Amino acid sequence: MASVINAEWLNQNSQRAYPFAEDMLRRPTIDGAVSPGYAIPNGAFLDMVMATNFDPQPSVYLSAFTLAGSSATAVISDASDGGVLAVASAVVTDDEYTPVNFSGSGRHDDIRGTVVFGNLAAVAQSLPDGIYRFGPGETRFEARCCRPSIPCVSGLFLTNAAGTQDGARLRGDVAIVAGQNVWLDYDEENNAIIINADNRYGYNDKCDCDSGDRRQPILTVNGISAPEVEIEGGDCVNVEKRDGRIIISDTCSKPCCGCAELTFLNQKTNNITTSIGTLEQYANSLHDRLEDFVRNVLLSNRSQSKFL
Repeated sequence: MASVINAEWLNQNSQRAYPFAEDMLRRPTIDGAVSPGYAIPNGAFLDMVMATNFDPQPSVYLSAFTLAGSSATAVISDASDGGVLAVASAVVTDDEYTPVNFSGSGRHDDIRGTVVFGNLAAVAQSLPDGIYRFGPGETRFEARCCRPSIPCVSGLFLTNAAGTQDGARLRGDVAIVAGQNVWLDYDEENNAIIINADNRYGYNDKCDCDSGDRRQPILTVNGISAPEVEIEGGDCVNVEKRDGRIIISDTCSKPCCGCAELTFLNQKTNNITTSIGTLEQYANSLHDRLEDFVRNVLLSNRSQSKFL
């Protein structure tokens, strides 16, 4: 049988600490103490490489490793600021090699990399399901695994006046276009773009009306013609200009009648209503008496005419 001259790269790594530094013991911290019995075995991770635009040495390490049922997750962090750089997840299988691509998270979303898991099914036999957390002194990666890329602008995004991001991050070749009353200039010495207000345009606002329907400007107010007409507020009157409108609001005026006056008026109204009812009864009584009087007079006249 032919002898083995050179072992394959990932096979070699399954027998050593790589991609972790050679002196890393890979022991998790449980309840504040280092636990050697739950150290990550050599065959769990076979390779890792990532590119980032900041100097990652010597602070990139595995901060957490999770085994849960049929899945495994690795969290890669930066010891210099304590922030999470990336998260890589894989499904536990009997395969020897499971490469997983990952990208950065948060402000490190420009990070790209790949981690190669070993036989995770075998790892699950030696480590129970759980979340294992590590310090930088236990799981620091080798220097060749973290490759700084050329510093560059990773992206642009716009913010509104409130400081809230407006729209997605712009990547690739982004064009800066000069709008109305603005022109751009490149400062070669400072490698900068200068945004200038262009007075050749007179800082004009774009007219939203067509040539056939132009609104007439206000020339006078109550017959007063002047370059500027000032509208002043008085007591309990506030004048405010907002969004091209003049808003006149009442700030402190109150009704002249209160509860006492309203009660008095209601009482007087009730009295008048009662008096009107009394007058109606008296008028009806007079009407009946008048009719009786007229009837009696007519009967008396008719009787007298018979005897004549």
